Parts: sequence; structure tokens; C-alpha cells
Amino acid sequence: MRRLALVIAVLAACGDDDSGGGSIPIEDLDGALMNAFCNLYVACGLIDDTATCRSLDIDLATDPNVIAAVQAGKVIYHGDNARACLATLAGTSCDRNALDRGDPEACDLMFEGTVAANGQCALDEECLSQQCDVLSCPDACCQGTCFGDA
Repeated sequence: MRRLALVIAVLAACGDDDSGGGSIPIEDLDGALMNAFCNLYVACGLIDDTATCRSLDIDLATDPNVIAAVQAGKVIYHGDNARACLATLAGTSCDRNALDRGDPEACDLMFEGTVAANGQCALDEECLSQQCDVLSCPDACCQGTCFGDA
């Protein structure tokens, strides 16, 4: 789903194992996600080691617009769901079909919108429905409209 793509776009650097419990603060999300993916890639033999993983130019940075929306109160970040998402990813089988099956549900629940149907939005994550209809326009900051409440 689009949210996991944004989350995957969040990652910055491999580091220590993030298998502990509790909520992941949003400022730690990039590193925690990178850890999870580096560990999975190494375990599945896709990358030789975590040092190699860290050296790759993997585009896994959190969308700064989503972070700004969290800070502005238009999006609620659930660090407990982020932890559950990482735990699910850590338990993913290396079977190619398992890797292609889609996003764990907890990953889809990391971000919760606060804008109801017909409200102004710029990102899917801002909407209760996770669906923001932004029409094409020449400006970089065009606003869209949320459709649906769930």
C-alpha cells in the first residue's frame, strides 16, 4: 500500500537491532526501518552483510511531507504499529512469494488521517480514508480533497 512505500521511503541508515518492545518515536523510524530491511536482506542472502547494506544508496527516507503533517496534527503517527510492522517484517520468509505478498497490516496502520471527507488535503495520509484527490495543477502546493471517511 502507499503508506508502506512512504515508510520505506523513510529509511536512512542501518544500525543496532530494533527488536525491543514499545513504541518507536517518529524521529527513530528511519533507522529502525533500515535496520529491519538490512537484517532481512542479509538473512535472505540478497546482500552480503549489514555494512554493505549501509553503503548502498537505497532510497528509504521518510517523506518529509508526512513528517510535517504529523507535526501539524493532520496525521497521527502510531509508533506501536510501527513496532508491530517491523516485527512482522523481521519474521518475513525469504521465499520470493512471501516477499511479494504485500504490506503487513500494521504497516498500513502507522499513519492515521484526521481530515474527513470533502476536507482539504495534500497527502493521502491526511485523510480518514487515506485517499486525497489532488488534481494536476502548475503549483507545487496544490490542495486536494479527501474522499470517503473510511
